[in-house]
Amino acid sequence: MPRTARIKTETGIYHTMIRGINRQIIFDDDTEKKKFLSMVRQFKIELDIEIFAYCIMNNHVHLLIRDSKDALGSFYKKLNTSYAIYYNTKHERYGHLFQDRYKSEAVKDARQLLQTVRYIHMNPVKACICKDPESYPYSSYSEYTFNDPNAICDRSFILELFGGLDSFMAFHNEASEFTCMDIDNVTIRLSDRDAESIVNELYPNIHKSVFQNISREERDKVIFTLIKKHLSFKQISRSTGIGIDVIRKLSAKQKRGPGVSSASEEPSH
Repeated sequence: MPRTARIKTETGIYHTMIRGINRQIIFDDDTEKKKFLSMVRQFKIELDIEIFAYCIMNNHVHLLIRDSKDALGSFYKKLNTSYAIYYNTKHERYGHLFQDRYKSEAVKDARQLLQTVRYIHMNPVKACICKDPESYPYSSYSEYTFNDPNAICDRSFILELFGGLDSFMAFHNEASEFTCMDIDNVTIRLSDRDAESIVNELYPNIHKSVFQNISREERDKVIFTLIKKHLSFKQISRSTGIGIDVIRKLSAKQKRGPGVSSASEEPSH
């Protein structure tokens, strides 16, 4: 499937994200997060881009970047390739590490920029990893508050927009319903090969005919499990032999919630 073209913005600023394939963990320990950040620093300098905020989570990364030289693609190609080689070598692992090259959304004005800075810094708080952004060591929040001389971020532009450090910190303490691109609201599309691998891993040596002859309760569990693993209805049907209409109706029933019936659901046997 061809990549969707990146939406350009006059500001040159983009909120970008990478995530582990199938949402898998890509940072198993602090050493790996530090290694990744050292690569971010290296390629930021090499390609002359500006970074305004970052947050490294266990299975995804947010970077807020100003790309005035159209180097974003090269930056992520170098970063993803270098880290994947490092990670795969360390863990004696093979294959893709990241789901796609990267995702991005254009930041169009100052208001959206400041909201996005806060959104990125509040990621670990939202995930209940810490109580406040300052206590999380792998985001750029502490680079702003401690004035780290070895900071990755280009802080002066952001602090000027905020009107100083006090306003920066106060803004992060305000409640906000602002949302933007995150791992929970980006659609994941698996290749057919990845989908087949997931089914084989979950249900090894099980032929399609077995899925078609199990009880409805067990069949529904299989379908729900594969939907959660981000297989499409067609991929589930091809892998299990279960009719796509059955899968579609069961998914719709799950979204409606318990206790809600539909005349279109299949009859009891």
